[in-house]
Amino acid sequence: GPSSYIDPSVFNCATGCLRNLSSGRGGQRQAMRSCPGLIDSLMSYMKSCVAEQNPDDSSLENCACILHNLSYKLEQESPVSFINYNPNRDAQPEKSPTIGCFSPKSIFNLNLPSLPPSGVKWLSHPKAIDTYLSLLESSENKATLEACCGALQNLTASKGNVSTKKLIIRIMVLLCNWISSASLLLYSIWQDKNLQSKWANGTAEVTFL
Repeated sequence: GPSSYIDPSVFNCATGCLRNLSSGRGGQRQAMRSCPGLIDSLMSYMKSCVAEQNPDDSSLENCACILHNLSYKLEQESPVSFINYNPNRDAQPEKSPTIGCFSPKSIFNLNLPSLPPSGVKWLSHPKAIDTYLSLLESSENKATLEACCGALQNLTASKGNVSTKKLIIRIMVLLCNWISSASLLLYSIWQDKNLQSKWANGTAEVTFL
């Protein structure tokens, strides 16, 4: 049968073009979110780079930037992506004898998705968040670090409906588990004046040069 080999340089240029397209207007983001297999492929490549301990790959940088851009205004433009976090009406907060921010029984049942994610639902899935956090810990590529931080920022920039609050809780719990080993990294990133400006402006644009 035909070879499945893809030249790395061709893949890098292709993801670079997609990176540019993803930095456009809402209509362009929506078209890309709706493209069959696109988000699945990007996330699969990112996860494979994490598994192979190759966090500074240039195509990985493009994939992270695309997903960062596609997560911009996600709740507003594609609320279906949060459908896995619909609240359980019967859920009650479990009481815990331990006082603390995130003791295991001090939060609502998160109703995390049990089915494998696909398409736009990848953008807010816990496995995607885990991948971003893994890259924040292992990558030395500033663009990749910015994209991962930006994606997490976009996911938490909600207007506060119950579904997205559950996602925010999930991210905060994961960050609490991760933050002790990453505080120096975050401090280093924050010293970059260019990144400070972009985050302050809430920009989605991350283009490929």
